[in-house]
Amino acid sequence: MLGVQVGLRTMPFPRVRRFVDRLTRGRRADSDATAARAVRRAVDRAARTLPGSACLAQALTAELLLRGDGYEARLSLGVAPGAPTERLPLDAHAWLESGGVVVTGEVEHLDAYRTLAVFGTSVDGEIH
Repeated sequence: MLGVQVGLRTMPFPRVRRFVDRLTRGRRADSDATAARAVRRAVDRAARTLPGSACLAQALTAELLLRGDGYEARLSLGVAPGAPTERLPLDAHAWLESGGVVVTGEVEHLDAYRTLAVFGTSVDGEIH
């Protein structure tokens, strides 16, 4: 996760995204809920030990782990509707899904977030 955090702080997101896609191209397997839950536990543990482990870094790390082993994964970026505040000008969030499981970014009312972009493997196996 540390490598992803450094990448997000030093490079524009599209470059990090291309890097993730390049590292995880190859064979594809059906999604597996058991693998998704194991990655969720591993990323949760890492996030507790690394300061600044935001939702985007966690989602990208989990995606690297899952897609690197050939599993399908879908990373979503979204915003929650509502009036911005001084403390929170925009309520943005990233989450990753695989095997019917929200691997990272599971929050109460996740369905309230309006999806702005989706990356990863689609139903037809194409990478976006």
